[in-house]
Amino acid sequence: FIQNGFVLTVLLLVALVTKAVCLQMSYYIVMREGINAKTGLQAMVYEKTLRLSSAALTGGTMTTGGVINHLSIDAINIKEFFFLAFYLWQTPIMLVVAIVLLYLSLGMSALAGAGLMILLTPVQWVLAIQMGRLQKQTLEQTDQRIKKSSEMLQALKLIKLYA
Repeated sequence: FIQNGFVLTVLLLVALVTKAVCLQMSYYIVMREGINAKTGLQAMVYEKTLRLSSAALTGGTMTTGGVINHLSIDAINIKEFFFLAFYLWQTPIMLVVAIVLLYLSLGMSALAGAGLMILLTPVQWVLAIQMGRLQKQTLEQTDQRIKKSSEMLQALKLIKLYA
């Protein structure tokens, strides 16, 4: 029965369809919860911003650019974390299974590829740290740009008021 090619084809089709349905359902649940967390965070920051005095926004440590960053970029990062946290436990399992299957198929040559992958891990780590620094610099520049734009808009409102 299991030797029949048609039976194996149908089993493969059923397995792939089941996998696709399960993955899509898990992506849907993760994205829904990530969007809920993002929306909740944005609402909390918005409510806190409404309670801040204008002196705290203009001369304090929290600038308008920082508030806008919290409302947009940081909230999106929280949403993406929900989606990517799934891979924290899935990736090591997939790597081990793939290496074992490659070892069973190719023998010792599969271990050479795994060794190269392990040797390149510190390079990836250094690149990730540099990308994090660049992203932090970009966020600081965005804060400054939004602060200057906000000041310019406030000055234009003042000019219109006196005109």
